Amino acid sequence: MPRLLPALAIALILAACGGGGPQPADLTPGPPTTDLHLKARGMKFDQRALAAPARTGVSLTFSNEDSGVLHNVAIYRDKSAKEKVYATPLMGGKKVESYEFETPGPGQYYFRCDAHPDMHGTLFVQ
Repeated sequence: MPRLLPALAIALILAACGGGGPQPADLTPGPPTTDLHLKARGMKFDQRALAAPARTGVSLTFSNEDSGVLHNVAIYRDKSAKEKVYATPLMGGKKVESYEFETPGPGQYYFRCDAHPDMHGTLFVQ
């Protein structure tokens, strides 16, 4: 029994702190902005949530930091990726480009890399 107490104490501490395992990605965006910034690095986007005002011109600075890998940012009406709202061209790695587009009406939109659909997130248009 005495040997079990330290292990039990550690288990309780880990449970109270969230277990130390992977936590769900934070999908709470910051305040809406007309200057969006997104990086592709390690076959992931650096942000899973972006926010922009509705029906406004925005500037998207997209940085592809994966050398020799094509990435883009494509915004769709929803996760079905059938209705495209806006998309940047595919861009080779180690490059930064800025794009301008007008946001749609209020709602949640799905964004992804068309070359790597596992890279995705949500654009909150407010």
